[in-house]
Amino acid sequence: MIPANQDQVDDAWLTAALRRGGQIADDDRANILLKAPLGEHSAFGGELFRMQYATTSGLTVSAVVKMPFPPGPTRDVHDVIGSYGRELAFYRHVAHGSSSAPVRTPRPIVTESDPNSSDTILIIEDLAPLVAADQRTGLSLANAASVVRGLAALHAWGWNNPVLDGLAETLPRMDSDRALMVWSTFGEVCRIAWPAIGSRLADDIPAAVARTCERFAELIPFFVAELSHPRTIIHGELRSDNLFIGDDGVPIFIDFQMAGQACGVFDVAYVVSQSMRTDVRRGHDEELVRAWWEGLRERGVTDYSWDTAWRQYRIATVWGLVYPMLVSTRWDVATAEGRDLLDGMMLRGAACVDDLGAVGLLPGG
Repeated sequence: MIPANQDQVDDAWLTAALRRGGQIADDDRANILLKAPLGEHSAFGGELFRMQYATTSGLTVSAVVKMPFPPGPTRDVHDVIGSYGRELAFYRHVAHGSSSAPVRTPRPIVTESDPNSSDTILIIEDLAPLVAADQRTGLSLANAASVVRGLAALHAWGWNNPVLDGLAETLPRMDSDRALMVWSTFGEVCRIAWPAIGSRLADDIPAAVARTCERFAELIPFFVAELSHPRTIIHGELRSDNLFIGDDGVPIFIDFQMAGQACGVFDVAYVVSQSMRTDVRRGHDEELVRAWWEGLRERGVTDYSWDTAWRQYRIATVWGLVYPMLVSTRWDVATAEGRDLLDGMMLRGAACVDDLGAVGLLPGG
């Protein structure tokens, strides 16, 4: 049985789950020492808390527990997206599977799901004392370069990898029927969200970008056609809050609830355009994309031209605007802090789109 809430994550359940996963022996037991909520803004996708436990064999472990939201409108959205299944699939089959990708993530401890519902529970290694990169401060140029090199390793592993064919149910292709349903929903939400965002930020968003946001829903078929290929595995929502920089400078990625199969340059475009301050990013887009592209080539991806990569990057910066529009309707926008966070992402993304002349690549642009 999958626990419905953190109260149901007790000693007996945890002991059984650790035994099922081969984390402890059948004669070992776990005793929970502590449960503590994590930051208010760190749980967009579900319930999140830190847990420390000890085993009778002498281990003491600090972990992070992720559970779905309780039933309601927000949970319904995540169920349509398949968020919880995507993340479990990434940990089970991509990051830590039999042919795992060269990507650094927290170590999964428990990855369990109910085959008859979307109920899941994920228990992963606690990365403290490392602290996630800060979305408001933004990535430095050096850290952004490290991130795109890490993405190149992940994307090269997945580049037209037949392993992905067997994961299409939980990690769908961008142009699959299931994904198209998700994008259609996103488009309608953007149609609803844009008037308020456009009014609030009217003085700061370039006019051409604003006009594009007004018709975002009608552009979705274009984005899908342009960004579905070449196919690889993507994080799908890589922003500063979803990554750590290790002591050795290597990025550690978390939160794979939008993982799927699409063109890898979207991950690069999203993190660079919205997770770097504009004054830090400006003038360095090509440098960062080229570092990613060269990382692919170093790992054997030689059938992807620079011109294609650069064109897709520019288009992907526009597609990335979907996220601040989407989230503005349902994540903490009642507070000034939450609204400022999303507005900052929108303004950074819009400035990047404008800098690159990306609107000119769109139909009617």
